[in-house]
Amino acid sequence: VEVAATVLARRGAWARCAELASAAPTGESGAELAVLGRLAIGDVAGARRAMDAVEGRSTTGMHAAARLATARGLVATVADDPTTALPLLLEASRLFDLAGPRRSHVDGPHALAALVACQLCEFEIAAEIVAEAQRGGSRVGQRTRDLLAAWIAMRRGDGRSALAMAERARDRGRDGSAHIDLAVLAVEAGVARRRGDLDAMSQAWRRARPTLLRVPPDLLLLQPIGELLIAGARLGDRGTVETCLAAERRLLARAGDPPVWTLWTRWDELQVAIA
Repeated sequence: VEVAATVLARRGAWARCAELASAAPTGESGAELAVLGRLAIGDVAGARRAMDAVEGRSTTGMHAAARLATARGLVATVADDPTTALPLLLEASRLFDLAGPRRSHVDGPHALAALVACQLCEFEIAAEIVAEAQRGGSRVGQRTRDLLAAWIAMRRGDGRSALAMAERARDRGRDGSAHIDLAVLAVEAGVARRRGDLDAMSQAWRRARPTLLRVPPDLLLLQPIGELLIAGARLGDRGTVETCLAAERRLLARAGDPPVWTLWTRWDELQVAIA
């Protein structure tokens, strides 16, 4: 059951992932995937129920402790006071490292901590998290770490490194994951926009547009989608941009407009309006 839930998570089928993970007989790891799946689709109440289901259980083993800390950190990102979210995810990363090598669920606490750091505009911290995970030598979640490194480099103005890391992520495996494809194209579109390269921006937008219309947004993809929508607005595709923005607004409203996940979408909307 956990394997199936993990495969679905990698394909972005979060609702079904959460259903399977909630049915898994094992406690902590099933709860972690259930929390992640519910949170990704904006089901905050469902994420909290999944967390409550195991909160009172005794935890044995470092990996179990790391997974529970990850789940707590994810739930904290939608709390009224989200300041504990990043420290909890950093603690989960530390516990995971102390536990020793073992294949993780989806991408592990390092990637989630770096993602939340990016949402909080803490790009220096995010870069250090990714660098530390890479120094550890583990190949778990390597494609995601490459994408995070590419995204951080783009945000910090290093377009050459961003494109190189995005291409490495693309080359690591072509498994048909729409989420990976969108993230890579978002980096390419973002670098092209910052360079004023309309041809490269148009190529990235044309490749991303069918997927944007086919795949519903989730909280974990809001920043890449936003970058693509700014490019689409710059290229004059108002219909597609407005359709996707409406879907993002519905997702955030379902989640209660949590500041950690809402900030960048509001900024992207401003950039779309200017474009």
